[in-house]
Amino acid sequence: MPSDFTDSSDHSDCTSEPPSSGRSFDRRAFLKSGCAGVVAGRLATAGCVLADEAPQAADHRLIVRTERPLNLESPSASLDSWLTPSEEFFVRSHHGAPAVGLSPWEIAVEGLVERPLALSLDALLDLDSTTRQAVLQCAGNGRALFRPRMPGTPWERGAVGHAEWSGVSLASLLRKAGLKPGAAHVHLIGGDVPPNPKSPAFVRSVPIEAAIDAGALIAVRMNGEPLPVLHGGPARMVVPGWAANNWTKWIRKIIVSAEESQAFFMKTGYRLARHPVPRASIPTPRTSPP
Repeated sequence: MPSDFTDSSDHSDCTSEPPSSGRSFDRRAFLKSGCAGVVAGRLATAGCVLADEAPQAADHRLIVRTERPLNLESPSASLDSWLTPSEEFFVRSHHGAPAVGLSPWEIAVEGLVERPLALSLDALLDLDSTTRQAVLQCAGNGRALFRPRMPGTPWERGAVGHAEWSGVSLASLLRKAGLKPGAAHVHLIGGDVPPNPKSPAFVRSVPIEAAIDAGALIAVRMNGEPLPVLHGGPARMVVPGWAANNWTKWIRKIIVSAEESQAFFMKTGYRLARHPVPRASIPTPRTSPP
């Protein structure tokens, strides 16, 4: 990794199209509509308000930051409780949710392991379960408040939430697979597919020792209920203490490697300068085509 930059731990930087409609429905219909939209290839903006609508103090509707991909922010009122309700929890999408439920879900563990695994959800659920409460926060939270303005999803204060996550610990899964000498990183592959061949896949990697120390797990439940599709269901990574981009949604594959991932979202995207950058050298983002 170049000496002048470090990984940014942010799952929220890609600029997306602005919202194009202001439809609003009962928020409890939101996840149901979302699941139907996943299969149909389109997600409805149920239970949401447009970003330019100011939510009232007691309004718990999610705020639409972008529709494609779907990015929804929690209003401040949703963060008053110890656990953020799942239907009021912010949603960060990169390439859009995959068509969950059309075929059996399987999670592979391969690479530098003695016994490669291919676990169905039932097999995963047969393993010992663990539960942790952890905060999930996009490293871009508060971006809309920056001056000068920064490119990326314009989160204000609600790209954060606290939930109870239940599933199988990464440590137990890796013990089951058996690590080979030299194993140092896990590459995390989700089921969301880029919208076109020129778009890079979203791949992140985390050092194994750090992930295990953090209590990482593959979660299948959120706040005591099956993990909603828009929050990565049926299974997602949970890495307590690490920013949201490392909590890979719709987890399909864990590759054990000696090196960190060389993918775009490790080496080019989601990077922060190691050293302060003089403000005068920061280019002003264009607001219109040249």
